[in-house]
Amino acid sequence: MPHSFYVRMVIAAVMPFMIMLTGCITLYQASQVEQRTARSVAQTLGVIADANHLMRLFMDAETAQRGYALTRDGDYLAPYQRALSMFPRTLGTLRDSVQGETQQQRLARANRLFRQWVKNVANVSIVETQGNGSGLPGAATPASKRLVDEFRVIMGNFIDTEEASLHVRQSDSRDAAMNAQRIMIVSILLA
Repeated sequence: MPHSFYVRMVIAAVMPFMIMLTGCITLYQASQVEQRTARSVAQTLGVIADANHLMRLFMDAETAQRGYALTRDGDYLAPYQRALSMFPRTLGTLRDSVQGETQQQRLARANRLFRQWVKNVANVSIVETQGNGSGLPGAATPASKRLVDEFRVIMGNFIDTEEASLHVRQSDSRDAAMNAQRIMIVSILLA
């Protein structure tokens, strides 16, 4: 009889410890999942911000080019020059941050459109304006509008895809946090 009493005492002492230990390990694993999903959410937010910045650079370059064509005032070209220098860096950051072939293809297409616009519209317009100042050369052509509109559509689709991914990741993060809370509560109640 004393032997079974001793076994019961050991089990009564060890069992809560084992439950707490199991709960702690499970809670740690759940918190690791939560941290990974939180980092993933932050990365996606950064990608969306960079994509919006890329769009803004193109729009600033277009506005600057048109302003210069209208006024022949060189100050209007400052945003254009800034866009020319920042576009490749921002695009590179996006390429490094984005997963998935479709998104990479969209970025490649956006880059081609921007380069095409610079070469065939902006540079031509700036040179013509410098040469004769005849007002709006190449600035309001259908080709220019098509390039800008296509760029907006491609980057809009890119951002929409990233936002959909963000919503999934945010949901995963909330689920991981709730799971960690449940594990903690169950462990406390069982111990």
